[in-house]
Amino acid sequence: MTSSRICSLRRIRLWFGDTVITTFGGDAHTASRYAAAMRRRFPGLRVSDDPVAERQ
Repeated sequence: MTSSRICSLRRIRLWFGDTVITTFGGDAHTASRYAAAMRRRFPGLRVSDDPVAERQ
């Protein structure tokens, strides 16, 4: 049996319309800093910040 749980890992994606142009994964603190940097660098693009499901 496989179960999923939310862990402290986050996935940051930078979007150009419907296309992902970059993806970053890391711990919550680092991912938050990366997302903030992407929002400053590319203010017109969407940045998504999603939890990563960990399989056990």
